[in-house]
This record gives sequence, structure tokens and C-alpha cells, in this order.
Amino acid sequence: MRIIIIGNGAAGNQAAQTIQNYDPEAEITILGAESIPFYSACALPDYLVGWIKRDQLFLRSSLDRHRVEICLGQAVEDIKPDRQAVSAGGKLLFYDRLIIASGSRPILPNIPGTELPGNFVIKSVYDIDRILSYNPRRIAVIGSGNIGIEVAEALASRGCQVSIIEMMSRIMPRLFDEQPAMLIRNILEENGVEIHTGEKAREVIGKNRAEGLITDCRRISCDAVIWAAGVRQNTELARAAGIEIGGLGGIKVDLQMKTSHPAIYACGDCVETSDLLTGKPALCLLWSCAKAQAEVAARNCLGEEIIYPGALKLIAEEAYGKPCMAAGLLEEELDRTGLKIIEKETENTYHRILIKNERIMGIQAVGSMEAMGPLLYFMKKMIAPSEIKRIINSPALLKNMPWMLAIDKYWQ
Repeated sequence: MRIIIIGNGAAGNQAAQTIQNYDPEAEITILGAESIPFYSACALPDYLVGWIKRDQLFLRSSLDRHRVEICLGQAVEDIKPDRQAVSAGGKLLFYDRLIIASGSRPILPNIPGTELPGNFVIKSVYDIDRILSYNPRRIAVIGSGNIGIEVAEALASRGCQVSIIEMMSRIMPRLFDEQPAMLIRNILEENGVEIHTGEKAREVIGKNRAEGLITDCRRISCDAVIWAAGVRQNTELARAAGIEIGGLGGIKVDLQMKTSHPAIYACGDCVETSDLLTGKPALCLLWSCAKAQAEVAARNCLGEEIIYPGALKLIAEEAYGKPCMAAGLLEEELDRTGLKIIEKETENTYHRILIKNERIMGIQAVGSMEAMGPLLYFMKKMIAPSEIKRIINSPALLKNMPWMLAIDKYWQ
């Protein structure tokens, strides 16, 4: 079987590895638009701050190069589903199955001044190279998702003066509810990061390069602006080939990661799948989701019938050494009728559990990851809190699951 994979990122490489694991004789071609080998996008902030060297970003591959052809700097020009072929580098490459793992790209808003030198995004090794070469000292970071927070901390650790601008009323608004978000904000501000919420960037000012940023409320003096306010799925190839695109903007796939064309699958940042907890359409831009989707797509390419259970929003980060974790839904995403919220707070830690209809629907933690593993397991498996309490209160059952003692305090 001949399988072509569009994309040399986490999803594309996981798909190739899975195919080799299950069918060593399969012929695989990976087409990567970038001219550099597979690297860890998660480690880009570590490279930015200087904790790791550039060459440490690149990941060793266990792919058998005798059966896998990796074409770097080879952007796909179009997909021809009727001929089961793709056009790349002026050549027509034929496939039995195609996996689209084309990823996403950062959004740069259409406001004055974004064309000036000193405007950056964070997506690739080259983006970090450009920032380091530019050597800014005063930076405005637009957006406070996990990328924005990581980049702000990295730059502040380099000795830069950093301001975060977030248009919503709290930082990390799609990940944390108000109280944990405020705790994370306090950690950042205590370490010198300036934060402005409820403000929108309106203009980058400067003559020959960025010299400042105008928001709804103020002018911020800076010599660089880093845009971390969201991404857009790379769906142009799929759309042009007549493949269905979902309402949220990603390539629409079924539970087997199959697109609207029977010989074409998709996975990773570019797809629109379903949320594990609600079943509603969802975009998931996480490394863990990309790898799980890629494995499902790859195995189904080979004729198996594997189901992707759905994406779970999950981040685990550190803010100046303090662990922060969020999984599942926010309070504002849940109907308040019958909603139960469990909060446990000490001087240095905060834990929050959202329970709805006898299901754990969200967990958030700042300062400690204690009990988060078991809680995440129960949320994924949709185990009712009443069943958890029954196990905790049964010495016979608890004997086989002593790790559940870590969550005992939440069910007292």
C-alpha cells in the first residue's frame, strides 16, 4: 500500500510511525513544506529563553528510512482526489491512501502597522530564529493563551520588559475560570510581567520599525510585538479538492478520521473533530490530540476500524515553577442548573472541579498537581462521582486502588 502524508509535524510523523508499526511493508511519503527536519513545537519557548540549544529541538525518528521517503521543503500544490494523486514539486505522486496533517498558522490581524519590522508570530523554529536575531528588549505579547503565557515568561526570563495584552476580562480565558486565572496572573505580575486585560490592540506604531502599540486604553512603548492571539487551520488544499470543511473552519472528519472522500484521512491542527465530553464539534490544537488522531487515521488507512473518542482540552504548564493544569470545560460553558463546583484552596495551591449530571466536566489546578491524574482518568472514563465515593468508602475496593486516596478530600 502506498500512503502519502501531507505535513511533517507531530500528526504526520505519528501517522507514519503507526503505519510502519502495523504494516512495515507500506510505502510512505511525507511531504513537509518546511525545509528542516521534524522538531518539537512544544519546546520552542525553551529555545527562546535559552534553556535548550537549537539543535536540541529536532527529534530523533525511529522510522525505517528504507520504506519512508521524507521530502522537506516540498509544499503540496494541489490534491486530485479523482486520480488519487497530489501535485508537489512539479511532480504527480499517486497514493492508495492520503493523510492530511497540514496543521495551522498564526493569525495576524488586519490593523495598521503589522507590516513593520518587529512584528512576530510563534509557530516554527524560524520564528524563534527571527526573534533572537532581532534581539528586542521591550515586547508586547498579544494574547494570553498557553503560547502567549509561555512566550511572555521566556522573554521576561531573558531580561526583557514584557507586557501581555488580552482582549478578554481575564488571562487564559479559554482554559481557566476567573479564580485560577487570577492566581496565575498574580504569579506572572510578581515576576515582573505587566498584564492588561479587557483591551484590544488597535495599531502598531513606528516609522521604520515597531516602536509602540496602541490599545483601546493606552499606548505601550515596545520595540517588538508578538502575536499569539489564535491560529487558522490550513485547509486550503482540502477545500480546493472539494473535501468538506466543518463549521468551525477545520477539515471535517468522522470518528475514524476519514474526510468526505473515502481514500483521504486528516488529523492534527487542521481538523474539526468532536469534544469528548459534549460530543459537539471542536478544534483541538494540542500535541496529545494530534498524536491520538494520527494513530486512529493511520490504522484506519490500513483497513482497521478504530474510533477516535473525541478531543479533550488539556494543558499542563508551569508559571515560574508553579504547575498549572486545566482539562475539560469551563464554568461558563456549562448550564448552571445542577452544576456543582468543588474548590479547595490553601496558601499556595488551588483546585477546582466542575460536576454536572453526575459527571466530572472540568478540572483546574494552580500550584499543585496532586490528585489531578486520577481526576483526569475519571473524567475521561466518565465515572460518576457517586461511584468514586463508593470506592473510597469500601476498604475492599480501595485495597486494589490505593491511588484513589489522593482524591479522598474532594468527596468528604
